[in-house]
Amino acid sequence: MSEKIKILIITDTTSRQTNGVVRTMRSTIDLLLKDYDVRVISPEDFKTIELPSYREIDIAINTDNIVNLIEDADPEHIHISTEGPVGLAGKRYCDRVGYRYTTSYHSMFPEFIRDMFKIPTWLTYPYFKWFHAKSAAVFVPTDSVKHLLQSKGFKNLVVWRRGVDRNQFNSLHRDRTDDSRLKMVTCVSRVSKEKGLDDFCGLELPENYLKVLVGDGPYLETLMERYPDVAFTGKKSGIELAAKYANADVFVFPSKTDTFGLTQLEAMASGTPVIAYRGTASDEIIDEGITGLLVDEITIDIIDKAITMNRETVEKSSRRWSWESCTKTFAGNLVKSK
Repeated sequence: MSEKIKILIITDTTSRQTNGVVRTMRSTIDLLLKDYDVRVISPEDFKTIELPSYREIDIAINTDNIVNLIEDADPEHIHISTEGPVGLAGKRYCDRVGYRYTTSYHSMFPEFIRDMFKIPTWLTYPYFKWFHAKSAAVFVPTDSVKHLLQSKGFKNLVVWRRGVDRNQFNSLHRDRTDDSRLKMVTCVSRVSKEKGLDDFCGLELPENYLKVLVGDGPYLETLMERYPDVAFTGKKSGIELAAKYANADVFVFPSKTDTFGLTQLEAMASGTPVIAYRGTASDEIIDEGITGLLVDEITIDIIDKAITMNRETVEKSSRRWSWESCTKTFAGNLVKSK
């Protein structure tokens, strides 16, 4: 039996984190392992410190040993998933010795840094453009991100769409009747300021509507103090999380800066229609009037309209998104490292 082809993935994420980047890479790696030998270099291979205000994020320090880790892996393909200290160390070594590699652009970091720290994007985009400049293929989640980065001068962009695990997320977890008087308006998100959660928590709804926010993060205490009418469940996983999606009458995705938003797929796979802002990544995810609604403003009329949508149709229409297709795109665009 011939040995499996070796793929090395270099990332700044760890198993402690819960976000779209982690779920994307974990789902892709799980499928890759059927046909490939996949190795991962992450902050868990180095000494780390916790990022202030984001304690689940470990920042690797003293990454010089990445040289030995890369050479010991002896990969035929190298993919650098993130632009943090580990990814940067991997990129610099590969560039120095002439190894070819691919990269991912998961997050709108220039916009995030602008919104959080008031640093203009023209100061931060040059770093990300430099980081990806020698990548043989830069994987991006949507056409809109591809077009944005092309306008910034990025090259070799490949659209790498996302998927959803239907074994976990499906309508079988729903144990509420559609005619229940209580209407559950749900959002699942990492609770941080840039996610637009004030828009969700601040919705003014009738008494028989319950806003449910599922998730944890550095902005949670602020939201709990500011919006006492919201049911905050904290972080959920497994069957508990699947039930939150399936038992929602409508799902609200309030982020205007996410490059994708996996929670939208998880909601739709559960049969729950999604409301999201127009002019965002959601334009390429939601089938207008079929799986959800794209809006400029979220109102009670919009919520009521979404609730009347056929849940079976929502679930069926979401089937075009699969991790198998996602993984095929990923593997098909890797390049020989040497």
